[in-house]
Amino acid sequence: MNRIVPMVIAPSAQTRRACFVATVLLSVALLAFGSQPAMREFIPPVPWDKVAHALVFAGFGALVWVMLASRSVIWPVFVVAIIGFLDESMQFFTPGRVADAGDLAADVFGALIAVLALRSIQIVARR
Repeated sequence: MNRIVPMVIAPSAQTRRACFVATVLLSVALLAFGSQPAMREFIPPVPWDKVAHALVFAGFGALVWVMLASRSVIWPVFVVAIIGFLDESMQFFTPGRVADAGDLAADVFGALIAVLALRSIQIVARR
């Protein structure tokens, strides 16, 4: 735990760059593979699909939080919302896939929970 906390409250430039690269690569993979009609087979049924969205986008939220040097709660959630919006937009044009506002809401919710949890850790660690 002691090694993780400094990365959350004051990430190094190297850690921030690594999170940037991971965010970009994972976003590209999500958008490339998620828009394939065959991916429908891997999607959990309702309501578990929303849980999966929240968990995946919580990970994005955590990466963006560190990437942006842990300074803002709003910006990481905003960036994740854009990724989620792009994902849902691409699904709208993919045969066999459906764009769902509920999925986007789960994306934003997951990111918000992750960022608020990291912000809480940051506040406690600085005391």
